[in-house]
Amino acid sequence: MTKNTKTSAVFLCLLVTSTLIDLQMVGSQKHTVTLTDKTASFVAYKNFNSSWITRLSFKFKTYCLHCLLLYVDNAKKATNSKNYLILTLLKGQLIVNLHRGSNFETLKKSLKMSRSLNDAQWHQIDIIISNKKSSISVDNESKTLVEDTIALSSLLYIGGVEYAADIAANPRQVSYIQRFVGCIGAVTFTQRNGAEVEPKEVRRYEAENGCRNKCTKMSCENNGKCLNRFTETSCDCIGTGYEGLKCTREVSDAVFLNKTDYIGVSLRQMQGAFSVKMRFKTRNGEGLLLSTKKREKGLYVAVYNGKIQVSIDNKRGFFFGSGTLHDSQWHFLIVSVSSSKIYIELDRK
Repeated sequence: MTKNTKTSAVFLCLLVTSTLIDLQMVGSQKHTVTLTDKTASFVAYKNFNSSWITRLSFKFKTYCLHCLLLYVDNAKKATNSKNYLILTLLKGQLIVNLHRGSNFETLKKSLKMSRSLNDAQWHQIDIIISNKKSSISVDNESKTLVEDTIALSSLLYIGGVEYAADIAANPRQVSYIQRFVGCIGAVTFTQRNGAEVEPKEVRRYEAENGCRNKCTKMSCENNGKCLNRFTETSCDCIGTGYEGLKCTREVSDAVFLNKTDYIGVSLRQMQGAFSVKMRFKTRNGEGLLLSTKKREKGLYVAVYNGKIQVSIDNKRGFFFGSGTLHDSQWHFLIVSVSSSKIYIELDRK
């Protein structure tokens, strides 16, 4: 942010964070279940058999960093081959482990999908099985598992595996991993004739119908945003001027800026997309909020006539807001920048 001697006085409190812009997917509430126990939860579905199923689809949302998402194998088949597929979240990223083999030939493959998925937003998983190629897709990011089919025939476990289960994998690979906590929905098998069927649920533990929302109107105070963590809640107090478990304690670390004062923040370490968040309050209808300008290039955000003004590369910008941002009340601004888009959020709108 550069020095500007024409800037009017602005009482400014900054909270700056850099994050990757992330696409988010919203799923419907149809046929959902909430798993609630990180030590024991699971749901088991009947009759997954890759000889007549060409696609397995489901959606999920969670805050889980490290947990078991899916397990299926061929343990009940009379064969020398041990085949199994395990999906886990590790640091929020999807890890795919495939084992296919016999006494003569063994294939072990591990894939890591790029995006972080523990953001409590709906994400879609599709596992495609065919004689030509088997693959996995997460929110339209696809990777090949094998160049042919995978022989799998067993119960399909979502979120965990029951302790007494007879499985092909080493129990340590699944039984000792933290169980999934969050919502699972729209579990669907696609048959070879193209028909979609809902698998029959045969067992569950510490799971309930619907996607649980623990948030209520009384969860957070002072316009704090309630975060539903499925078994409990927490409060996002950013932008409210308050902090604490329920946003009840007023923040006292505001920074006062007057005329030529400014705060410099290095953006050199940020590649591609980034996001800037700030709280501000002022009595003046005009004043610079942030600028990344260098030689007439960059992003410019200011209060102008009580509204937010945004311009890029010194071109004519756009305005939004009610014209009353100089009301000496706290306002919350998010500016998110990617290679092709700018997203502006003012007071959570």
